[in-house]
Amino acid sequence: MMVNQKFLSSSKNWHWETPPKLWNRLSMIFNFVLDAAADERNYKCKRYFNDEDDALSRDWVVDEGEQWWLNPPWGNLYTKETGRGVEDWMGHALKQYRKGYEGVLVISARMGARWFHDYCLEAPYYLFPKGRVKFIDPDTKKVGRQPTFPSVLIIYVDNLTGEQIKRLKNIGWLVSTVTLRTLVNNESSTDAFRGYGQVQYDL
Repeated sequence: MMVNQKFLSSSKNWHWETPPKLWNRLSMIFNFVLDAAADERNYKCKRYFNDEDDALSRDWVVDEGEQWWLNPPWGNLYTKETGRGVEDWMGHALKQYRKGYEGVLVISARMGARWFHDYCLEAPYYLFPKGRVKFIDPDTKKVGRQPTFPSVLIIYVDNLTGEQIKRLKNIGWLVSTVTLRTLVNNESSTDAFRGYGQVQYDL
């Protein structure tokens, strides 16, 4: 799908910035070399794809031992003006993982959504950060409003070291794909997620 050229000249805020504190902790755990969805205001790696690069039409090539990072653009305005939604980014991220390009992404923890079941359950690990992750306005650099949903990090990395696992557990709840598949397919597990992320942390 070709991107709608209309939105390329706009300054709409659909590239919300990853909070620096969370990013700094993650960058000490992973070897991020590519920010797959960013612009000149908020990129996290020297190498990044902006809207004009059209990340969904190319591979996110990284070498062994390196990872890409994805904080995808989202929102009703983004979908209206580009014809794209979160499912497009999730599907492409999974495609990259299947090609051998490992990475990590952050997204709303909507475990009942079809796209979550279609594209996320193949990831080796998931990390549910403690509390709600508040993203940053790329223009004002001010913290955004309280998100409606908690966030989850989808970790498309096959082999985590013991040290990586230890550090990730300090950020939140680290779950393997086997465990998560059991939870999302078990209706009685719903209560385990009720109210998740209500406690506030500085992420």
